[in-house]
Amino acid sequence: MINKLKTIIIQLVIMGVTLSVCTVSIIDQAIGSDEVERLIKDLKNESWQIRWDAAAALGETKDPRAIGPLSTALKDENSYVRMTAARSLGMIDDPRVIEPLIEALKDESHGVKKNAALSLKKRTGQDFGKDPEAWMKWWQQNK
Repeated sequence: MINKLKTIIIQLVIMGVTLSVCTVSIIDQAIGSDEVERLIKDLKNESWQIRWDAAAALGETKDPRAIGPLSTALKDENSYVRMTAARSLGMIDDPRVIEPLIEALKDESHGVKKNAALSLKKRTGQDFGKDPEAWMKWWQQNK
């Protein structure tokens, strides 16, 4: 559907049809909404590579709808998916990402812990490294 819409828009522009900024914005939102839903669905794919790509792409959208699914992806069996989910959560400007990221600091994977700590630092401006207790103490005082 997304490709069809893009093709139609390109054809209209080639034909000289002027699209208003409002029309383009509405179409962009519709495409974006469909894409986010597809990426959320892809987080459940059996292929870890598809889950990994979806986690990365969801971070780029910065869409708050991705918070729950990315938080769930922090428990994925594949450490690359978990690591990318931690990084992507840090790209979403919403306080609901903090607690899942603090929990991710307890992961067995160094890469997951590193990305969770970097994301926490980015979202809060604080730096307690990979210490989940210090982060939780700070978060309880600053919610």
